[in-house]
Amino acid sequence: MPGQHSKVIKVMPPPDSAATSLPCLASLVHLTPDNTKALHQLSARSGRIRFLNNGLIMLDRSHLIGMMLSMVDRIAIIGGGLAGVACAIQLKRYDLEPVIFEKDRIGGLVRNARLIENYPGFPGGISGSELVRRLEDQIERSGLRVFFEEVRRLDHNGQNFDLDTEKQKISAEMVVIASGTRAVRPVDIVIPEDIEDLVLFEIYPILKVTNHTIAIVGAGDVAFDYALSLSIRNKVFILNRGEEVKCLPTLFREVSSRRSIHYLDQTQVEKVRRDSKGLILTVRKDVEIEKLRIDYLIFAIGREPNLEFLSRSVIEELEILKRQLRLFMIGDVKNGPYRQVTIAAGDGTRTAMEIYHSIYKGDK
Repeated sequence: MPGQHSKVIKVMPPPDSAATSLPCLASLVHLTPDNTKALHQLSARSGRIRFLNNGLIMLDRSHLIGMMLSMVDRIAIIGGGLAGVACAIQLKRYDLEPVIFEKDRIGGLVRNARLIENYPGFPGGISGSELVRRLEDQIERSGLRVFFEEVRRLDHNGQNFDLDTEKQKISAEMVVIASGTRAVRPVDIVIPEDIEDLVLFEIYPILKVTNHTIAIVGAGDVAFDYALSLSIRNKVFILNRGEEVKCLPTLFREVSSRRSIHYLDQTQVEKVRRDSKGLILTVRKDVEIEKLRIDYLIFAIGREPNLEFLSRSVIEELEILKRQLRLFMIGDVKNGPYRQVTIAAGDGTRTAMEIYHSIYKGDK
């Protein structure tokens, strides 16, 4: 006899190429010849699905849900930062099979971090690059599916979500948006096209450069942390257009102790141009105009939610889809100023639990 956590369903082979719905799972599973083959393959791999002589299939409950989600990409996670990865890992623990879409590299903004000091379990802190390496290792060990493709459009057709990337189009019943933030770009200064390779909004591309002069525009945690990361082997200017310093006191103290970092307040960037040796930066400090010769210019003047890929229909139905537990937003994309790795990881894990319990809605 099946155990109390097993479920018996009758599988009737489709009489032709049309899909045949399982009565007990009519809204979730449609059997096709390919799906029937997939069930046999899953049975051979796991041993947790039994094909009985009387045409019945016996599955334990967790594998039933995993099976349902594998037939269509039921859970798509947009973003492979800490929140998205934490969500995927927890879903995998429930035998669910999420798919992560990441446009660049696992870890998101974490890879820019010099030292993460408030992540529990690392009394000496952990560098962003090391945390990313561990995330990648955990993803590989967990067998999570990751597509390194940018989701260019997320639409909702009234039943499912449609995700368009540069390579494919897939459907999903649930979507977790963990797309993080994008840099706020300056509106009061023109960035000529011929210098775009030297004007950055994140520092991971130049973390290994040495003996360069780098100017960072900003006055918050990110600007000061970037300066500390780059000042080990380079000369760095922090340009604050105002007087107020918005970073953590510990960061300001550490920056103040570094001889290779020069902090300039009330300094406004007026113009930037390229010459044969790099960039010439024209700045206004009080009423005086100065010129700085630099190799790279970095803007760290704020972040905003990265939601450009949402279609109009998703935007209009956003709150409804969230209440229906069909669409979830986690991590920096929704957390405003509270962008911390610890919060992102918690968001991901909690959302995975909500998804699991929503699938088992009514189960006790």
